[in-house]
Amino acid sequence: MRVGVPREVRSHERRVALVPEVTAAIVAAGHEVLVESGAGHSAHHADAEYQEAGAEVVADAAAVYAGAECIAKVLAPAGMIWISWPKKSSGVPTDLNENIVRDIGLAAGLVDVKVCAVTDIWSGLKFVRRLKDRGPKEKK
Repeated sequence: MRVGVPREVRSHERRVALVPEVTAAIVAAGHEVLVESGAGHSAHHADAEYQEAGAEVVADAAAVYAGAECIAKVLAPAGMIWISWPKKSSGVPTDLNENIVRDIGLAAGLVDVKVCAVTDIWSGLKFVRRLKDRGPKEKK
């Protein structure tokens, strides 16, 4: 799989979705990582650190989006993320189920707020940050 890491564009955002150490682990697992040049600068990670970790540093976000199968982004303080898994009745072989997905989300400091049937094959859980972890509201 090719994972892409574009630069975060939200005002005052200093985080990066993947640090070089995590990038190295993804590469060691046999995947490729594309990082937009400068994506880690605000988080004090130079392009050279990503290259040393095995990532390919590309010129711009367009190159990241064009070359990646999966995009890693920072979750905004009031943001949400949906995680899906194949239903047991779908016949799709998987080790994932609702409980495993929920446990991973909770361990990451998120809370699940909704479960749904996405299609006849997929179910999904919606996760958000806990209210106490959201910090001050962003000004528009």
